[in-house]
Amino acid sequence: MSVISFIHYTDTNTVEVAWGDLIEPATDEAPAKYRQTRCHSYADAQMGMLEADLGEDAADYADLIATVRSAIPVPTTEQLAAQLAKAKTAKNLQINEWRAQANQSHFTHTGKQIACDALSRSDIDAVANAIALTGAFPAGFPGAWKAMDNSYVMLPDIDAFKAMFASMTGQGTANFAHSQSLKAAVASATTVDQVNAIVW
Repeated sequence: MSVISFIHYTDTNTVEVAWGDLIEPATDEAPAKYRQTRCHSYADAQMGMLEADLGEDAADYADLIATVRSAIPVPTTEQLAAQLAKAKTAKNLQINEWRAQANQSHFTHTGKQIACDALSRSDIDAVANAIALTGAFPAGFPGAWKAMDNSYVMLPDIDAFKAMFASMTGQGTANFAHSQSLKAAVASATTVDQVNAIVW
């Protein structure tokens, strides 16, 4: 497969490249004929991708690629600051989503993972409310809580339930602390790349 067309559109500073397979070699009377097999457009920021796609042929177009790169506008200080602020806002919202997902995932108690999705949390809260109102487990409480591995954590008394509840709230506190640590990293970031590198 050979490059049969390489066009630089100066108005958009983009490049369109077409590749094809040779179907008739060149003669003294006519140029070679190719069957186009691929065509792709590259934005100015995608010259690295273009070079990778060109492979060994990239050297033949080095000057044109350099021309495209030289025409990429350099952001002003104000534009960079606006981009960074936008990235920080988005990352802080993402951290909030990560924390919510963590809170609604699970927590660990006595070595077991206990589900804490919306339904499971409503069950936990219902038992806690019953204890708060009556000082006793609700009628029919089985004296155990099913873990995510389908085994049971025994809860023979209210203190045992309170210990499990404390494990849940402790995980929530830990998730909050982690989110605040990540937000501090966001606040101190000085580039968009640094912001994007922050993960839960």
